[in-house]
Amino acid sequence: MSNVRLSNVSKVYDDSILAVEGLDLTVEDGEFVVVVGPSGCGKSTTLRMVAGLETISGGEISIGDTVVNDVRPQDRNIAMVFQSYALYPHMTVRENMSFGLRLAGERSDEIETRVEDAAEMLEISELLDDLPKQLSGGQQQRVALGRAIVRDPDVFLMDEPLSNLDAKLRTQMRTEIQRIQENLGVTTIYVTHDQTEAMTMADRIVILNDGKLQQVDPPEQCYDEPNNKFVAGFIGSPSMNFFDVTVTAAGRGVNVESPSFEFTLDIDVPPGEYTLGVRPEDFTAEREDGYIETVVDVVEPVGSDNYLYLKTARGESEVIARVESEFRPETGDEIALGFDIEDMHLFDGEGARVPVNKRQITDSV
Repeated sequence: MSNVRLSNVSKVYDDSILAVEGLDLTVEDGEFVVVVGPSGCGKSTTLRMVAGLETISGGEISIGDTVVNDVRPQDRNIAMVFQSYALYPHMTVRENMSFGLRLAGERSDEIETRVEDAAEMLEISELLDDLPKQLSGGQQQRVALGRAIVRDPDVFLMDEPLSNLDAKLRTQMRTEIQRIQENLGVTTIYVTHDQTEAMTMADRIVILNDGKLQQVDPPEQCYDEPNNKFVAGFIGSPSMNFFDVTVTAAGRGVNVESPSFEFTLDIDVPPGEYTLGVRPEDFTAEREDGYIETVVDVVEPVGSDNYLYLKTARGESEVIARVESEFRPETGDEIALGFDIEDMHLFDGEGARVPVNKRQITDSV
């Protein structure tokens, strides 16, 4: 097994498009890292550079103790699983899984042992003599995983491998991939646009935007302590609510004011203009430490919860709240949405998160 290290790695395409800029990242031996970000953020490009399918424009990539900038993809001892299963339609499952090993000149008995072991792990032993056209999408994805596993690689690279599956199969395969990775202990870099995959599978999440690294932390830290406004808005569904506020001195604390609400906090934040963030699930349908007067626009039941789409009473902002299913107001109802000051986030004019002590509240209106 090996770690993967990217040091000041950049990628500029021939048309001067900067895809990745100055990326520093270390994936530890046996770690499962998930790379997320909006379309065009550079996540797939990063994966392809590690694989050797894209040349880097600057910096250095190491796998284990070896710098692989000039090492061919087939010599990097990595295995890649793509969004498309890329199975040979005329070959059986057994032949698809063993193809790379046969090209590498492995012994027949060794190939057979590896294929049988991988098939048993993936619970597809009974499918080894079937053709891909006889398999479901989930079974084909298992075969693609098996083809990677039999290579006994130092690193797994996975590029949105579950995006072609329906919701139920995605959930099942997420669990399977986690189990397999834990059993094998192989260093894994997994690219996805799906936040649920990132939050449930990763040891750490790598968040990119416009080719730049925004945050690398465990999922719960990215959620609870986002580095900046972009991460706060990107992680979480529905997204965090943002409000422009003005902070002014008020006794030993500060006054936080917007057109929709005002309250005083016993915290030490310099006066100025900020963005205040509150996650939808942190609202309650009652006045708390802080609250916002709103009018219900749409109620969307989603089983155990209801999503409320609202406008502030004065119409300045839109608000999304996630509340328990028992609370289902009607369109046009006026609601005071409360939030605990402990659940607030503040971001400065550059979008950076501002750490504050939110424990003592001296006044609230």
